[in-house]
Amino acid sequence: MADPICATCQAAIAHNLQNRRPSCPDCGSTYVAGMPPPSQQQQQNRRGSKSRLPNLDEQPNVTESDGIAKRFSGISSFFSSLGSKNKNGGGKKEKGTKGRPFSGGVTKLPAIQSGQGMVSQSAPPPGQGAKQRSPEKELKGYKPKTYKQFEYDMEKAKTSENFKSIQSFYETVFSSFAHINATFMDFSKDPKSTEDSGLQHNYIDLIYQHLLDLSSEIRKVTLKAIINSLLKDLKKPRDKNDLRAYLVLIQNPQFSSSSTYVIFAHLLRQMSGLCDQDHHFLVHWFRRLATDKFKLIVERLIQFISVRLFPPDPAELPAIGKCSWWVPSATKVIALLNAANTLSTPNKIHYTCFYSSTLDHVDLMKEYYAWQNPNNYQTFTFCQYPFILSLQAKRTIMQKDSEQQMIITARRSLVAKVQQRQMPDMNMLFLNMKVRRSHLVSDSLHEIANKKHDLKKKLRVTFNGEPGLDMGGLTKEWFLLLVRKIFREEYGMFVYNKGARCFWFNPGCVECNQEFNLVGVLMGLAMYNGTILDIRFPPCTYKKLLSPAVVPYNNPGAEVGRTNVTLDDLSTMNPVSI
Repeated sequence: MADPICATCQAAIAHNLQNRRPSCPDCGSTYVAGMPPPSQQQQQNRRGSKSRLPNLDEQPNVTESDGIAKRFSGISSFFSSLGSKNKNGGGKKEKGTKGRPFSGGVTKLPAIQSGQGMVSQSAPPPGQGAKQRSPEKELKGYKPKTYKQFEYDMEKAKTSENFKSIQSFYETVFSSFAHINATFMDFSKDPKSTEDSGLQHNYIDLIYQHLLDLSSEIRKVTLKAIINSLLKDLKKPRDKNDLRAYLVLIQNPQFSSSSTYVIFAHLLRQMSGLCDQDHHFLVHWFRRLATDKFKLIVERLIQFISVRLFPPDPAELPAIGKCSWWVPSATKVIALLNAANTLSTPNKIHYTCFYSSTLDHVDLMKEYYAWQNPNNYQTFTFCQYPFILSLQAKRTIMQKDSEQQMIITARRSLVAKVQQRQMPDMNMLFLNMKVRRSHLVSDSLHEIANKKHDLKKKLRVTFNGEPGLDMGGLTKEWFLLLVRKIFREEYGMFVYNKGARCFWFNPGCVECNQEFNLVGVLMGLAMYNGTILDIRFPPCTYKKLLSPAVVPYNNPGAEVGRTNVTLDDLSTMNPVSI
């Protein structure tokens, strides 16, 4: 019996396919059994037919809503799998919000690392992908207005109360990326510059400033034009002109309203789905924005995440199951802005401006455990972007994780005792520190050295000769007395700078390695047990502690604490008045 073939494209299929009505992987049609395999001439004709565009009469009847939905499927596939695991191991295609399968071959976005601000997605090779549009054809007959011409037309429209020309202007400018670039591009600047976007930012500010004062009809026309510009050539590789258009659109003040969040979300999705090189340009262009505009964009994105997570009116936004990619898209764009802020000297805005207090009310431990799970490395979690978590959120995560590790460590000790057929003791569940007040430092060193394997248990302190049960008060007293003892200048380990109001290492103390190790263990135990220490070090100390931020667990000999210290860092340690 001859192999079944596709009735549309003549593609052959093997006999061992068990499905009675298999679909052709090339065209989606159903195979027909009993037909002979295609000849060599038919295969050549089939290859030739694929290179030609079909006639318009042969296209199926597609409604306008279906057409728009299919266009959006290109950008809806970037973060489709961020919120859930693929339990079938990739054997089945994931489906979109309307039940259709997403297009395959989409690269998922990993976390943007601190200081890098990029996502690992390679740009398509030149000449591949969708056919590029010609900006010259789109701009045929279009003569962009200058800054002064727009000011004159706006004054004239206000005087005559006829805004038809202004409406036509906004509709045309935002109808495509080519029109946006032709209108706002400053051709006196270098278009290939990495540092400068080459845009007339004063012109952009003027356009958006007047837009908020115009009628609702003109604002709606502008949003419709932005939708059209975002939908054009979704699968086409982006160039620098498209990046400039993204930079213009993200400054639109209309996106501060929740009624425009659907459009804003698709803009953010396209920006976060760009390749590394494109993100590199955007990061440097964000650095050149004015501080007030930079801060407004950050605040707008933080508000977008808050409203999506806890909407004031749930009926105003789509269901969370249909737009689970909104928050990951916005967070990854904020990561680009955070990278730009980090590269700026001094920083454009304070790092606390990136904090989202709304995240204090989400299930932080669920986010943390998902981030720790190696099987969920492709799943989006807020812990991948710590700059957006407030200090309270980080403290909550550390406290809950410490309590969990204390329980796990105590359980392991209990199981080990039972396996050895020994009688369990309550003291084995704690890190018991028994010290003398007169020999506080030496006794603490001795206890820590002998109980290294119990450091992750809950701390319980007992002072020799003083009966009492530690309910937290003795532990805090032990920390307080030990810190005061070690950080006294007569002890010789640290010196206090009154100008900087902080401690620094005594350069004359070179044989105190055990004592310095005690200070490190002391700080770790304090954080682990939720105790605040009155220790003040200059910022460069913590800069060294965070180099690297995460030490590889499988490389105990990894080099840590090495970083480049600048004169500004040293000035915070020992300021000198000139």
